[in-house]
Amino acid sequence: MKRVIFWVEGQKIKGTLILPRVVKDKNPGVLFIHGWTSSEEGYIPRAKAVAKHGAICLTFNLRGHGKSEGRLGDFSRKDHLKCYGCL
Repeated sequence: MKRVIFWVEGQKIKGTLILPRVVKDKNPGVLFIHGWTSSEEGYIPRAKAVAKHGAICLTFNLRGHGKSEGRLGDFSRKDHLKCYGCL
């Protein structure tokens, strides 16, 4: 389990990367996205269970949630669905 940080519009997003015991050239990947007003914490045990079956898992806190930066009231659900770097 490794804590990770990435940036969205200048704000830190905090998450957790959970690797399987054996990392191969092509492990499946699973992204866990929590619900509104929740956090990644409830998904870490699920991600650990999935990683035991060989998947690389990432959980994270949306902006304004959990330990990520931002205030929840500043974002709409639509804000979290923006596609950055999409064509």
